[in-house]
Amino acid sequence: MLKIICHIIKLKRTKTMNLYLNRKTLTLNILVKKDLFYKSYLVLTFLLGSKIALSQSGWFIRPSIAVGEYSLINNLSFESNRIPSKLAINMKSGFDLGFQLSDEKKGLFSLTSGIYYQPIKIIFQNNAKEPEGKLWYKDILSFKYLNVPLKIEFALSEQKKICPIFFAGLDLNFLIHYKKVNEVYFDNSTRTETIEGNSIDLKYKLIPDTITENLGRVQQIDKWYYRKFVLGLIFGGGIKYQINKRLNLMILANCAAGITDTENKQMIKHSETVDGVEYSLTYNPYQKSQSLKSIGASRNLIVGVQVGVSYLFIKGFRVSLN
Repeated sequence: MLKIICHIIKLKRTKTMNLYLNRKTLTLNILVKKDLFYKSYLVLTFLLGSKIALSQSGWFIRPSIAVGEYSLINNLSFESNRIPSKLAINMKSGFDLGFQLSDEKKGLFSLTSGIYYQPIKIIFQNNAKEPEGKLWYKDILSFKYLNVPLKIEFALSEQKKICPIFFAGLDLNFLIHYKKVNEVYFDNSTRTETIEGNSIDLKYKLIPDTITENLGRVQQIDKWYYRKFVLGLIFGGGIKYQINKRLNLMILANCAAGITDTENKQMIKHSETVDGVEYSLTYNPYQKSQSLKSIGASRNLIVGVQVGVSYLFIKGFRVSLN
C-alpha cells in the first residue's frame, strides 16, 4: 500500500515538473521569436534609412502652367456635320506637391499630387445652304474644371545637368461650372439657347432690329448636362534642367485622356412654367436619332506642354527630379 502511494506521488511530481518545463520552453521560444522579429525590424529599418540617407529625398512643391489643345471626342451635343471653328487652345495653372527618392547613379522616383484650375472653351460652327435661305449654326462650350493629377515621375538614367524624365498616372477632373450657348440663324431670325448649370434660357429674335421681337423662355433642369466628375489618364515626358541645389526647371509634353463620359447620358427632367402652370418632360438630351449610328461615349482629350519650377525641401543636395 505504501509503495502504491509513493508511486502516485512520484507520478504527480513528474507531471508537474514536465508541465513546468514545457511552460518554460514555450516562454523561451516566444522570447526568442520576439527577439528575432525586433532584430529583423531594426536591420530593415537601418537598411532603408541608409538608402534614404545615401539618396536625395524630400518634399517638393512645383508651381506650373500648362497650355494645350482641347478636343471633345465623340460628342453628341452638336450636329455630326459641325466642326471646331479653330484650335481650342486653353491654359491651366496650379502646383504639384510630392515626395521623391533619387540616386545620382541609378536615376530617381517620386510620387506627386497636384491641384489646378482649368478653364476650357471650344467653338463649333457650320454654314449650310437651305432652299429657303441660309442656315447658320454656332455652339460655344465652356467648362471650368478643378484638375487633380496623381502621378508617378521617374528617370532611369544617370542624373546630369539636363536629363530626361517620364511620368504617368490618373487625372481627376471636378466640373465646377459649365455653359453652352447654341446660336441658330435662319433667314431673318435667330434662336439662342443658353444652358448654364440647372437652367436653360431660350430667346428668339427677328432681324433687322426694326422688327425685333424677343420671346424669352426659361426652363429648369434637375441635372447638369455634363458630368460633375470625369476620370482620365495622364502621361508624358520631358526634360529636367538643374538651376541650383534646390531649384529645377521642368518642361514636359503631356497628354490627358478621359476614360469616363464627359456628357451626362442620364434622363434629365426639363420643366417650364407658363401662365402659372408648370409643364415638364423627362428625356435624354444626347439621345441620337435612329437614322444616326451611335458614335460612342464622349471623351475629354488635351495634348499640350507644361512648364514648372520646383523647390526641394532638403538640407543636402545630390540630384533632384524636381
